[in-house]
Amino acid sequence: MGNSSGNDSSSSENASNESEGSGPGNWVSNATPSIGNPVPSPWEAIKGIVTSGFEDAKGGLESLISELNMFLLGLPAPGEPDDPGSWFSPDNEIWSSILGVYAMMSGLAVVLLVIATQFALGMSDMKRQRQMYRKIAKAFALGPLFGIPLLALGLHGGNAVTMALTPSGDELLTDIGEISNLGLGIVFGGILMYFKTGAVFLGLVIIVVIYFTILLIVAAWPALWAMTVSPFPTLQSWGEAGLITFGKLILLRATQGFVLRVTFALPWGSLGDATLIIGLLGTTAGVAIAFLGLPSSVLV
Repeated sequence: MGNSSGNDSSSSENASNESEGSGPGNWVSNATPSIGNPVPSPWEAIKGIVTSGFEDAKGGLESLISELNMFLLGLPAPGEPDDPGSWFSPDNEIWSSILGVYAMMSGLAVVLLVIATQFALGMSDMKRQRQMYRKIAKAFALGPLFGIPLLALGLHGGNAVTMALTPSGDELLTDIGEISNLGLGIVFGGILMYFKTGAVFLGLVIIVVIYFTILLIVAAWPALWAMTVSPFPTLQSWGEAGLITFGKLILLRATQGFVLRVTFALPWGSLGDATLIIGLLGTTAGVAIAFLGLPSSVLV
């Protein structure tokens, strides 16, 4: 009897509690957020959704951006950086063809150097003659003789420096993640990437021109060096222009990487309410300078 009365009283208390919890007043109370746990704003909700998707895709984006950096800023180079033997016999149709042309240009270079030597033999000034001999020897060594390893070292070394300066996929996405701490900053990061990609493809023609210019200079390398000691001023200017352009293009790539590094390292997140607009404009301007302004100044 005692147990049944206790159970009845307990049941009545539970029923009373249920009726109290299901009343209209309690619904209102549950629907009203407490101060410590407010309903997220639309901006916060969007940020949460985008952040979740961003984190899921981050690994793939890092790899994609790193490969994109190499495509956009890398220089074509023969073989593998750590395998000097592959520089002379690369497993690549394009480079096999380029080195085939290089061999023909080496023959042309020898002819040009013989002409330059004959011209030097006719000089009456012994001092100028010795200077000419030294220039001819230098042109032969740096052109036909040791041109391939010098070119490979320059191109692979330039790539290493450029990639070290350019923000990697991990660094770039980390920077955008830091910007995202400002409300809708993660959405701005996506917009920023969109504009970055647009600016990059506006410079696609310039990238292709640089790529084929490097291949052309490599193929003509022996002849370019021989032209620099030619007795004909026109050939001298062509040879010097080709060699200077090669150095400029390597320096250009490193400078582009540095500009991108500075652009994405600037503290856009410390600009207060103007962060989104100024950050977007500043980053777009930096990318435009890197991929449009700098190459135009070198090639034009």
